Amino acid sequence: MVLKKKYNTVCMISIWMFTMFVGGCTIRYKIDTEPVADFSVPQRFNQSVRLNLSQELCSYVWEHKTPLGDKFQMDLGPALCSNAEAMTKSLFTQMIASRRINDSTTSKANAFLIPRIVSVERAMGATSFSDSKIIIDLEWMLKDADGNLIWVETIQGIGKAKTGNIFSHESEAKKQGKRAIKDLFEKSAEAILNSPEVKTFYHIK
Repeated sequence: MVLKKKYNTVCMISIWMFTMFVGGCTIRYKIDTEPVADFSVPQRFNQSVRLNLSQELCSYVWEHKTPLGDKFQMDLGPALCSNAEAMTKSLFTQMIASRRINDSTTSKANAFLIPRIVSVERAMGATSFSDSKIIIDLEWMLKDADGNLIWVETIQGIGKAKTGNIFSHESEAKKQGKRAIKDLFEKSAEAILNSPEVKTFYHIK
């Protein structure tokens, strides 16, 4: 981990101070996979649901390439999937998580909840002291056991933190990613709980 931080710092120095001569560095930010949102809800749906987590989602890496060939990457997939599991467990009395398309547990669920990454953007601040932000758009679909669509909505999560300098850029970027995921799943939980279509399907007034 210490070596990784030193490598990132060296790359940032090469990118920011010697961009005319040095290129091709990769800066990679790893986001903590521990659930970050508070999913306390007054009442759960008293039904089972299968959470379909695709390999594309769980291994998703946001990447930005500079004109000189340098790469900025952020590992978002593992955190997205761990938070999706934590959120779904809090909303339903029984949750079956699956990362496989063909799964024998399919028949045990009343419905399927399917998250899909739509887009991820990063808006950089003008200076190291100004805010940068990560914007994550995630689509949710809920289908019944026959595959009929019950509800679909795209939720946006935004995470802001300082842009940072060559020494603090990594910790600040991680804050942006973590806050975006927290915002995303808190909004997602609220959207599912308040959806008229979901309430009708589960016979909740």
